[in-house]
Amino acid sequence: ANTLVVEGHTDSTPIRVSSWKSNQELSVARAAAVKEYLVSRGIADSRISTKGYGDARPRSSDLSKNRRVEVVVMTGQ
Repeated sequence: ANTLVVEGHTDSTPIRVSSWKSNQELSVARAAAVKEYLVSRGIADSRISTKGYGDARPRSSDLSKNRRVEVVVMTGQ
């Protein structure tokens, strides 16, 4: 069976007032929320790992496009 890596990302705007202390912490929380959803839909917890990248892997100069979660399917594992 394929495994999944859920990757959380944020924009580069520093966090000022939030329950998250940093963009890194927010990206980890985003990935964890998606993993929780996937597990609730029947995907085995053991098949899903999470990574938080914070603002380290921007996709665009449009900040809203950097606030995302990507699900990577790992084949042949």
